[in-house]
Amino acid sequence: MACRRIAAKQPLAVYVHCAAHNLNLVINDAVNNVREIYDFFSIVDRIYVFFGQSIKRWDILSSFGSKKDKTLKRLNPTRWSSRFSSLTALHYRYADIMKALNLIILRSKKTEELSEAVSLGNKLQNFDFIIMIVLMETVLQPIDLLSKILQSQNQDLGMAAALLGDTLGNFQKIRNNYQEIRKKSDKVAETWGVEPKFSIKRQKNMPAIYDDINLERTTLNSESRFKVNVFYRCLNIVIFQLRHRFEGHRKIHERFHILYPEQLFKSDEQEIYSAGQRLLEQYSEDLSSALPEQLLKLKLFMRQAFPALKTPKELAHALMVEHRISTSYPDICTALLILLTLPVTTSTAERSFSKLKLIKNYLRSTMSQERLFGLALLSIESERLTRLDMTKMVDEFANAKARQRKF
Repeated sequence: MACRRIAAKQPLAVYVHCAAHNLNLVINDAVNNVREIYDFFSIVDRIYVFFGQSIKRWDILSSFGSKKDKTLKRLNPTRWSSRFSSLTALHYRYADIMKALNLIILRSKKTEELSEAVSLGNKLQNFDFIIMIVLMETVLQPIDLLSKILQSQNQDLGMAAALLGDTLGNFQKIRNNYQEIRKKSDKVAETWGVEPKFSIKRQKNMPAIYDDINLERTTLNSESRFKVNVFYRCLNIVIFQLRHRFEGHRKIHERFHILYPEQLFKSDEQEIYSAGQRLLEQYSEDLSSALPEQLLKLKLFMRQAFPALKTPKELAHALMVEHRISTSYPDICTALLILLTLPVTTSTAERSFSKLKLIKNYLRSTMSQERLFGLALLSIESERLTRLDMTKMVDEFANAKARQRKF
């Protein structure tokens, strides 16, 4: 609805989907469309719930490690990239978890607790579970890093497009290198004392139909079935989604790519003129026909005045603030302002809703609006809050109250 209102007032306004949200949907589709991965994360969540719901079981697990060890973390239901930290903690604390489960099995007298501990122990000692840990760590690590970088406030569309391209190339390399995943899994299994063999699962006998080629009836061994149904399927979904969901970002970047100093330096006169004309056609009401020639003049000026510029933000600062020559390149400055107002992510605005959900829980349901606003502000601006001198603030507050009482 908001996009429609904006488009009605300004038809040239471009809608840019939040890159961080798009990245989250990439992993969400990869997980929900592969049943084995969905079941794997269900087991990871069961492990945390089993220990997290009981203080005694958590103490047993803590007794096998030190305070510096990583603690188990619950899976975030919305931010899929953050699940990398949950898998890392599980990978690091595997031996401690197995010791705690075995101790609970020996001591527990509760039927439900004993049954869950035995079930989780059997799952953890399975090579299928180990290779899933290695695979999902390999998939989520670049996604988690990219998500954190994209959420920074200093990102622009060009840097986002470059990072997405590098990530896409990385996943294509992972897809073509299954043996590397297998070798890592074999080493982990050897360290944990697990036999590096896939479990043999009984396959359903599908009824034969005349002249029908049913791929499900093809005889594949357990490892080949994992490669086809899990490894290739997961990575194919991730690669396809990275290409499909970020097509809009790439198109916008191609439209404004000539405004990037590096691209302007390496382009010849014909390329600069053609890129300027395409940009002029898109924003004919905001830009004049002098844009291509201004770009050619700017290239010559940049080589002498400021050849070290790399981003459109630095170029805009140099033209409008540092050298104050925006009147010489008015159309370029206008195009730079249009580019710099296009957001990469909306995560900064969405954090306020996330914080609100954490602050106003069922224990604070009767909180007043003023107090809720104050707590939300403190939570959102937590970095600035840590830099404040609380002792000085208390003294200033006390002095202000003392002066009020005198008058």
